[in-house]
Amino acid sequence: MTEFHDPAAYEVRKLIWRRWRWRFAGALGLFALVVAVYIIQGYRRLDRQLAEIRARGEPVSMEELAEYYTYPPADQDATRLWVRGIEAIPENNWEENPRPARVDLPWPELESARRFLQDNAPAIQDLRDAAALGGQARYPVTFAGHDTRLEHAQQLRRAARCLALEADLRARDGDMRGAAESLIAGLMASDSLANEPTLISQIVRVSILHIMIDEFQRIGPSTFSASELSRLHEALAGIDLAPGLKRGMCGERAWWIKAFDDSFGSGEIANFILAGSAAESSYLTAMEQCVCASELPWNERLPALEKATAQRKSYLPNVTNLLMPALQMPGCAFARAETVKRLAIVEIAITKYQHQHGRPPTELTELTPAFLADIPHDPLTAASFSYKTNGEGHTLYSASKELSLLFDDVRDLRTGVNSRFVFRRSPPPEPGASNSAQQETPAEVLEGESASTEDERSP
Repeated sequence: MTEFHDPAAYEVRKLIWRRWRWRFAGALGLFALVVAVYIIQGYRRLDRQLAEIRARGEPVSMEELAEYYTYPPADQDATRLWVRGIEAIPENNWEENPRPARVDLPWPELESARRFLQDNAPAIQDLRDAAALGGQARYPVTFAGHDTRLEHAQQLRRAARCLALEADLRARDGDMRGAAESLIAGLMASDSLANEPTLISQIVRVSILHIMIDEFQRIGPSTFSASELSRLHEALAGIDLAPGLKRGMCGERAWWIKAFDDSFGSGEIANFILAGSAAESSYLTAMEQCVCASELPWNERLPALEKATAQRKSYLPNVTNLLMPALQMPGCAFARAETVKRLAIVEIAITKYQHQHGRPPTELTELTPAFLADIPHDPLTAASFSYKTNGEGHTLYSASKELSLLFDDVRDLRTGVNSRFVFRRSPPPEPGASNSAQQETPAEVLEGESASTEDERSP
């Protein structure tokens, strides 16, 4: 008889199996208990994080996001006029042939542009009326996470280009008061998105601000009267970009909370893992760092956003890390817009000084207090802007190296900085010289530098 059929050996084996079976069951039960405790603690931690966000008055759901997007006072609500105007303006083709760097230069599409404005005069009048009412708006947005439709933002950018075109044509016709009115309407169109809690709309907002300031430079600050410059100064000074980035991030966070919730409710295993409390909690921790960074002073904001973006990669699950947007890019866009806005305000004060004294100030300090109560500083360095004079001409620019060259930006060879942040006015030409050389804008510098080699662009 073999050992297999030995009754004594069989009983021993059975006893051993019973013991190990209970040990295995106990270990499995203990593991399940640990996992359950971990999951419960994770969701409790997640609930605490969501409660802390709500306690600060920030949204964590689509319903709360809709309430977060507040309505302006009824007597200042220009929403109806903005919507009617932007929806009536069609796609255009005059932009296919870009306008020249200055309004005193010929433009082949000029007559086509005039016809376009005439055909859309009622819509553009609605835009100007909305600006005259104060420009505040609460656009009709149905928040649905990443399925949210924001057609009005792109329509508003198209409308702003039309206002810039109108300012161009009015300046060509010598109507500088009308040109200032069109520029101010465009600035108000930008600020009509100030309260919209989405990153997309906030980025469109700063894009429109760039469009109007570029047009202001194309026309030439010196062509406006002191009263018109004062109105432009008031409009620019009334634009507060600082809270916009935080509002956009709060909306982005609420969108992703909905994405996690939707993923959990789908019942798919992969989506369940994605929507697990640990991943969502890690996401909220990373976003909390970014939201806090967006509230810092301008010169601390970008470094803090870059640090938060770098740190999140060390502790966020890979799949969640891929979902996090590169929030330093919107931060950079806001910093660029704030820099250009402040430069434009100082440029207006310089121009008013030159109107009164016949020359630009030798130092920016001469602008206070008659033309500026306080001289704006470079937002990224908290230091004064760089300023140089050349007879009756001058160059005003930001020497900050924090803003890298992005998209179609190039480096200004004369200053070694991003050409977007250079406001330059050349001195009048010598007798007999061409009048077209009287005003040089950064747009001309940009065109001139675009053909330069990479070595030439280095500072």
